[in-house]
Amino acid sequence: MSLSNVKFVDDNATQIFYSYKKVVMFVACKLRLLVLKNLLALNYSKICMNTEYLHM
Repeated sequence: MSLSNVKFVDDNATQIFYSYKKVVMFVACKLRLLVLKNLLALNYSKICMNTEYLHM
């Protein structure tokens, strides 16, 4: 194996790693947003139930 081949493989691995990292970051961000929305929805429904309870 020549040195240029090794470098090429290394570059390929690096690019794969970075694109994989980008995907992971993107998915993590989306999941975080989803979780935050769900938490907000839960808190909001709790608040609504509390206010309805107070109005009764």
